[in-house]
Order: sequence, then C-alpha cells, then structure tokens
Amino acid sequence: MKCKLDWFSFTFLVRSVDAVQDDLTKEGVLSAFHMSSSGVFMGTVSAELWPLVEARGFYSNTIQDPITGMTIGWNGNSPYALVQCSGQVCDKLMERLGVNVISQAANRRATRIDLAVDMEVELSPVEFTACRNEGHFKTSGFYSSETGETCYVGSRSGERMARVYRYSPPHPRSHLLRAEVEYKGEAAKALCEALKSGSLTEVTLSAHLPFGWKHPVWNTDNVELSNIQARPYDKSNDGRWKWLMTVAWPALCTAHDEGVIDAAKMFRDWLDAYEPKD
Repeated sequence: MKCKLDWFSFTFLVRSVDAVQDDLTKEGVLSAFHMSSSGVFMGTVSAELWPLVEARGFYSNTIQDPITGMTIGWNGNSPYALVQCSGQVCDKLMERLGVNVISQAANRRATRIDLAVDMEVELSPVEFTACRNEGHFKTSGFYSSETGETCYVGSRSGERMARVYRYSPPHPRSHLLRAEVEYKGEAAKALCEALKSGSLTEVTLSAHLPFGWKHPVWNTDNVELSNIQARPYDKSNDGRWKWLMTVAWPALCTAHDEGVIDAAKMFRDWLDAYEPKD
C-alpha cells in the first residue's frame, strides 16, 4: 500500500480592514501568500509569473503558478484568498518540501485535505467497500462509467467522506485500487495538525480508520494508528458566522471604500473600548 497526499487547500488573510479593493493586485496577493506561509514556497513556485486563469465559484480572480500548477483565488468582498493544490501539484511540492512543512504553511487554515492509499490488487471498489464496519458512515453510493468505477462512503455535504475507485484500462493507473478520504472544515484542520508532526503513512491510515475497512488487502501491520478527532462543531454559531462573512463584512468593506465610514478607525476605537484598564 502506498499513501499519497492528493489534495490540499487552505486560506490566508489577503485584505485588511483599511485596504481598498484596488489594492488586491496579483503582487499584493502573492506577497500576502508568502508572508502567511512563512515563505516556505519561495524557490518552489514562480516568483512573479502566475498568469490569470478562468475563475470558478465564489473567487472571481484566480492566478496559477506555471511551475507547480498551484492556484490562488480571491474575491474583493472577502478578506481571505484560497490556495488549492491538486494531487499533481502536491506531487511537485513534495519533491522539494515535506508534508510536515506544507501542513505548517497552512497556518491552521486548512479547508480540505484528501489522503489516498493505492493498492496493487485485482479487486473491484464494490468488493472492497462491502467488507467494512459501517460505524458512523451508513451513506454510500456507486458510480460507473467508461472510465472506471467508484464507490462513495459518507455524505458529500459532511466533513468526512471516502471514495474507493478504479480506472478502466488503458488508464495508466488501472492496475491500482485507490481508497481516498476527503476531510473538510474543522476535520481538515485537525488532520492538518496531525500532518505537522506525524508521518504521511501513519496519518493517512489513521484518517481512514473511521470508515472501517476490513478487507484482507487493507494491511496496517506495524503502523501505529490513532484516532484524529476534529473539534466539536458548534452549530449554534453557524448562522452568525455565515452572516458576518457574507453580509456584514462585505457591507463594511463597501462602506469603507465609498468613504461612508473609516473602518480602520472604527475597529481601533472598538479595541480600545474593550482593552483592560489598569
């Protein structure tokens, strides 16, 4: 079995309260990126090329490193930018950086991590997933196409899910069965903390524990495993946080940009009011 980091994404602060939207240049975003990640990617990614590429979803601006393929997306209505590293990007990064270094660079702001295990066996995804302890993951699904077969365990909307898939020939990986877990949100942050100090093999196999793989090909002998516990999710504050990030923050930025308020002064006054007095 071979373990692999197959997706890694995290956010970083790109816009302060006293910045205007015009300050969100490519140069400014890259500077904030390297500062947030303590410069560990310097020398691995391009210094300044990073052309604009097609933006998707929430992030209206996206640039891509021509060396590794890493992308950074940002939106003028959000104080954070998103770094995304696909499996191929992770491979290129790990030629020069260890997984511990990459995880440290996320600065506790990981948003999604995928950890895969490749097994060179003659086994279908259905046969592999049928032999497991259900545990907390009763949701499952199956998808088949000309390119291969995939079994899903867990909900796509949850913080943890798994997929087991195999490509059809002549794909170069058709001889491999892959079991892959996807951690998001608070679960991704907990997994990232584990990767900062543990080996990729140990953490990957530990991340698969909740899915209860029991097929004989799943061999974890001589590997010390531990449960990776995500922080309890506080649903009571979910609506408040969403409102702050999607309504309140954009409104404050717009008011500041239009000269209606001085956001920097407002926040300084607020902090002064809550500072402990001698």
